[in-house]
Amino acid sequence: MADDAAGPGWTDQLLRASFDGVALVDGGGRIVRANPAFIQLLGRDPAGLSMDALFTSPERLAVHTAVGERAVEVRIVGDADRVYVVRDRAGEVERERERERLRQLAADTQRFEVLGRLSVGVAHEMNNVLAIASSCAELFQHDAGVAADADAAQAAQDLGLAVRRGQELASALLGNTRATQAAPFDLRIVLEEAMRLLQRTVRAPIVFEVDARESVPLRGDASQWFHAVVNLGVNATDAMPKGGRVQVSLTRRGERFRLVFADDGPGMVPEVRDRAFEAYFTTKPLGKGTGLGLAQVQTTAQAYGVTVRLETAPGAGTTFTFDGVVSDPVAGRPTLLVVDDEPIVARAVAAAAREAGWATTVVGTAPAALALLAEGPYDVLLTDLMMPVMDGCELLLEVRRRWPDQHVLAMSGNPEPFAEGLRDARPLALLAKPFDGATLRSALDPLRGSRGRGDQ
Repeated sequence: MADDAAGPGWTDQLLRASFDGVALVDGGGRIVRANPAFIQLLGRDPAGLSMDALFTSPERLAVHTAVGERAVEVRIVGDADRVYVVRDRAGEVERERERERLRQLAADTQRFEVLGRLSVGVAHEMNNVLAIASSCAELFQHDAGVAADADAAQAAQDLGLAVRRGQELASALLGNTRATQAAPFDLRIVLEEAMRLLQRTVRAPIVFEVDARESVPLRGDASQWFHAVVNLGVNATDAMPKGGRVQVSLTRRGERFRLVFADDGPGMVPEVRDRAFEAYFTTKPLGKGTGLGLAQVQTTAQAYGVTVRLETAPGAGTTFTFDGVVSDPVAGRPTLLVVDDEPIVARAVAAAAREAGWATTVVGTAPAALALLAEGPYDVLLTDLMMPVMDGCELLLEVRRRWPDQHVLAMSGNPEPFAEGLRDARPLALLAKPFDGATLRSALDPLRGSRGRGDQ
């Protein structure tokens, strides 16, 4: 095979670049030369071998290779010195699959670019609507406070929270959250916020049971987990239009945590289960779902190194189990247990304590506090006095009896009815409600670094 006017080595370059196997065969039927693709196909250099002996049959439909037979297509050019062009049919199928994959990837990329441009416009419109909703929520909360309507105040607070999460989502669509994505947050608080929103907005007769007592500190974007929990809740309630039960638990053991989200709905058939996390896959009718809910859940979990396990079967409900590691361990930080039956007050106190560097757990009753103290020590116990079932003084007296060295603080808006009990309980300080963060820090700072229990 001589080089032509294109220049020396032109034919060699062409043969090396070819995906097809090419062999030059002399008049006696022996291979004089083979290109790299043919050598790779056979698994050896066939120079000097009989070309016909390489084929498995006279029809030349397959060749012998180092790993077995391989289906081929053959074209023969020339008479005396002949050129055999051997195409690997299996390789061609693989290359076609790769080309199809690349075409699909290009189409997906173009689709996401369009969605990205669309999301920016949607985000701008969302911000306009949310700005109005935020103003209304503030007015609603103010009016509820003036009217001393606790239920309305809680509803107003939840509305404000939903608006803020919506604003965070809009900011994420605009790509403006990079500077705040590394902020610390407590997954337990985010879970409680999301579940409260679901309880207020779900129309179906769904019973929500939430057990989340321990702080689970993470670092990242809290709104991602908020929307993940909401997506799980929406999926569960959509699957149970006639009612059902959703059970959610969040537990922590050392530096590991587990979030379990279970419903007693109809469950999934294997075909649906296998594609549950696939983007754009949905079993809902047109206009009812995008197929992005569980994909967002999985993406969020992966971003935090959290594994997700899906267990479901027809008639057996659906359970999602998340296992992960806290990303901002509280080891070395002082611990505070806050006891107050008013959730708004408890969350405000806990937020101020966390801002001051305390790892804080909140419960709503004295028996719940005693149960936690029995499981392990806290540096400081801070309890309200006016509570149902067992008031704060009774709690402090029981704590003094069982753990005499426990550091205890009390808070109250009207401590006079508890004067005698306070003398016996001997809290280290009594905080008069309402109090600000500086007052709380003044009470806590002297106790920082000094364990309040002798059973360490």
